[in-house]
Amino acid sequence: MSAEMKVEVISRETITPSSPSPPHLKRVEFSLFDQVILEHYVPLVLFYPNHADHHEVDTDHQSLIAKKSSILKASLSETLTHFYPLAGEFQYNDSICCDDRGAAFIEARVNCRVLEILKSPDTEMLKCLFPAAVDSTQALTGYLLLVQVNFFECGGLAIAINISHKVADAFTFSRFIKSWAAAVALGSKCTTDHHPIMHPIEFGAAASLYPAQDFLNAPRKFQKRVPESCTTRRFVFDASSIADLKSKAASAAVPSPTRNEVVSALIWKCAMEASRSNSGSIRPSLWSQALNMRKRSGQEFTENLLGNFVWSMAAVTTESEVDLRSLVARFRKCLEAYNVTYPNGVTAEQAYQKIKESAGNFLANKCMDKYSCSNWCRFPSYETNLGWGKPSWVSIRSFPYKNRVILMDAKDGNGIEAHLTLLEEDMAIFESNKELIAYASLNPSCYNPKPDKCGETEASRSNSGSSRPSMWRIQAENMRKVLRKPDLMGNAVGVSIAKTQESEANLQSLVATIRKDSEELKLKYGFPSRKPIYDGESHHGYLSVVPKCLVKNRSKMSTDFKVEIIHKETITPSSPTPPHLKSVNLSFLDQVIPEVYVPLVLFYPNHADQELNSDHQSLIAEKSSILKASLSETLTHFYPLAGEFQYNDSICCDDRGASFIEARVNCRILDILKSPDTEMLKYLFPAAVESTQALTGHLLLVQVNFFECGGMAIAINISHKVADAFTFSRFIKSWSAVALGSISTTDHLVLPAKFGAAVSLYPPQDFLNSPKPLVELTQGKCTTRRFVFDASRIAALKSKAASASVPNPTRVEVVSALIWKCTMEASRSKLGSIRPSLWCQAVNMRKRSGQAFTENLLGNFVWYLAAITVESEVDIQSLVAKFRKCKDDFKGKYPNGLTAEDAYQTIKESGNVLAKEGIDNYSCTSWCWFPFYETNFGWGKPSWVSVRSFQLKDTVLLMDAIDGNGIEASMSFLEEDMAIVESNQELLAYASLNPSGNLNIMFQYVAMTMGQHFFKPK
Repeated sequence: MSAEMKVEVISRETITPSSPSPPHLKRVEFSLFDQVILEHYVPLVLFYPNHADHHEVDTDHQSLIAKKSSILKASLSETLTHFYPLAGEFQYNDSICCDDRGAAFIEARVNCRVLEILKSPDTEMLKCLFPAAVDSTQALTGYLLLVQVNFFECGGLAIAINISHKVADAFTFSRFIKSWAAAVALGSKCTTDHHPIMHPIEFGAAASLYPAQDFLNAPRKFQKRVPESCTTRRFVFDASSIADLKSKAASAAVPSPTRNEVVSALIWKCAMEASRSNSGSIRPSLWSQALNMRKRSGQEFTENLLGNFVWSMAAVTTESEVDLRSLVARFRKCLEAYNVTYPNGVTAEQAYQKIKESAGNFLANKCMDKYSCSNWCRFPSYETNLGWGKPSWVSIRSFPYKNRVILMDAKDGNGIEAHLTLLEEDMAIFESNKELIAYASLNPSCYNPKPDKCGETEASRSNSGSSRPSMWRIQAENMRKVLRKPDLMGNAVGVSIAKTQESEANLQSLVATIRKDSEELKLKYGFPSRKPIYDGESHHGYLSVVPKCLVKNRSKMSTDFKVEIIHKETITPSSPTPPHLKSVNLSFLDQVIPEVYVPLVLFYPNHADQELNSDHQSLIAEKSSILKASLSETLTHFYPLAGEFQYNDSICCDDRGASFIEARVNCRILDILKSPDTEMLKYLFPAAVESTQALTGHLLLVQVNFFECGGMAIAINISHKVADAFTFSRFIKSWSAVALGSISTTDHLVLPAKFGAAVSLYPPQDFLNSPKPLVELTQGKCTTRRFVFDASRIAALKSKAASASVPNPTRVEVVSALIWKCTMEASRSKLGSIRPSLWCQAVNMRKRSGQAFTENLLGNFVWYLAAITVESEVDIQSLVAKFRKCKDDFKGKYPNGLTAEDAYQTIKESGNVLAKEGIDNYSCTSWCWFPFYETNFGWGKPSWVSVRSFQLKDTVLLMDAIDGNGIEASMSFLEEDMAIVESNQELLAYASLNPSGNLNIMFQYVAMTMGQHFFKPK
């Protein structure tokens, strides 16, 4: 197995239930058992080799990937309809909100074959195949269920699943996978009547027996395990070794021990010996074994209950000498004691008292070694057929928690695979224990092929039971030589096909067949003796070998625009945030801001080399390294961006970090600049505008997109809860300055104390201290369009809008007035009546507060000026006059700035106005004069700065054009309204709808596509 195994994420999406959860199932109450479960993910991965073709690397199986993904996604959607809590969200440790949020579905490509992993399995390596770490949480991932489908070069796949332990134990996990496989098998017949699952009401039924406890109803975890420097090993006990162990462990007390008892006993014994060897003393040792209570509750309905329904039995020993028999006897005694003590099952009060007692003992006995074991044996994971046969191997990923044991069936159903996590120093002794090695194999191969002569030819015939024709595909010579075009770009390889129908195949005959076919290919296409006919457009005789599109210059953007995630990580501050800055309180102005992401993307063409460059990995690595290091340094000063949002009252500055994603785009950056499309831009961003921290896990997300030409686009999402446009601009300015090396840790652009300072002027309101937002922006089926007003047209607009009351209107005023006028006309045209219309304009208050310290204040410090009109006829002059009057009224009413009481009362009044029906509400934000076009990370200034589409209706965002004088307006309206707005002749007289980039960019594009240099800008 190559040490350079690489897993590249190529797609990610959210799969929602095929049918919405009905109202009476929107909430699933936790039981006491759910509450005390640690919040972490249960992992499982199933490997499915491509049995049709083991040995041949197939580099062109996109259709196979698409087909398998389609099946998995459709069946998962159907299964989530029945396992609806898995598509919800965990709330405060008391319930699951079944809001059909969905499950994460990720597709990834792995640069090896499945059999390479099966031959040399490695639990540490497997973690790359999973969508999340075991110790991750919903707050970090945004999901209770995550699936990552890994496609290998051979056509095989590995399906890795993370499921939150808060909603599922091993039994529930097994039922979910079984139902998913059944949904695949049933296909279109998969309905509620046909689906072999439990009735939905069985989720949450445990709460009737073991109701949740109020003191556990809090965001804090009941317990918290701290990851340590651990290592995980896989030990396999085959059936014969287990039989020998049973004989050795049998005694008068336990004449017939189970395989789980003897394997657990041996592991416990060896672990105790390792601990005692390291510590040099005899320490008490506790073995906690999970026990499925479904058939031990005394209640028939619990047999198929879903959720968490397990009990822990604890065996303790303080003896200096232990043997297998005594340990097995302890296990059996614990089980019998449970059956006697609780013949009709554990009552709620008994469970509560026992958990309380166990927790106290667990925490008090710090000198005791504590081991925790979960037994997944007898769960039919190896029966999981998702359409491609049963898995060849089922496993888990490494755990970060010490003294953790998981037992699973081996493939034959009789052996056991034990996954054990210990501290590194304990594992070094444990894995060399001679008694353990006598019964278990350390990480053996999972691949046991039958010997054959000719690989898949004999394997295929053995499976089919007949002598079938066999096809072996090989890659022919580089066809550039055949075409006499050594510099031809794109894919130019020929494929020859060798066949055999012989009943007996041997290596000599197969090699001869392959050689013969290769020679025929050369002879047929005249290589090397015959000169091919090639005229730049067609290539007679070669059409089947080289696609016609390869000989044409790629003069327009590919319709198959694709963004592939190649790396993702979390960037933490370079220095930890000091204790006195660990919490930043939100001001009232922060509280009323909706929880959305502010988006921005900056495009940097590769000015040094506009030609296609397919080998720029070193360039990618260099730029990524600079961006990550400088981001880490910048987060030290913008520390709230690396924290987490809490209940709408504060930011916990816990240095969680920012998300940093690298992606590869299959086009040139100038292709986008030539034909910009706001809908297309969304694929360059790490999150949607309407997303939340609960979904993404971060307040700041960065996606660096690398293009084929060497150019790049840096797309940023920043939570509006911690930053308005001013703060966003300061952050980007600081980040780029750090990247250039112009500032250091002691000489930064902003002072940390500026965060949270707004609280002194506008303290938070208690009634807003809740997870639910005060303001929810209206979403709908919207479309976003980009209109560009150049400087000359703005000058004309100013002349038209000037009046006695406003002789010198600003460019923002005249552009806003024109847009407002056109939207009102669209609304009235659609409705056939005149409606009142309100325009809310965001205003930066930093220089309007009457306080000098607010000029550089970070966070949210904006106010909204609202202009309203009910007139049937409106013109640009009157609308501009309304804007100016609002601004003058604000200055006259609040000469020393807005007080906290003024702000609260105004927000309250505005809320009443906005709640009224029959009024059109438009929201506008101006980013003009923020120096985004000055952002130089070391590769020059950006050629274009823009945003992505957003599903927030009646929203307008104004930005500077690249020359600093024009304006780009991004507008989001309902589709029917946009259809009218974008055809408004007055608007089109002053604005261009989605034009290409500046003239320099156009010249560069022409020079590149024509292969000439006459048009390069000076």
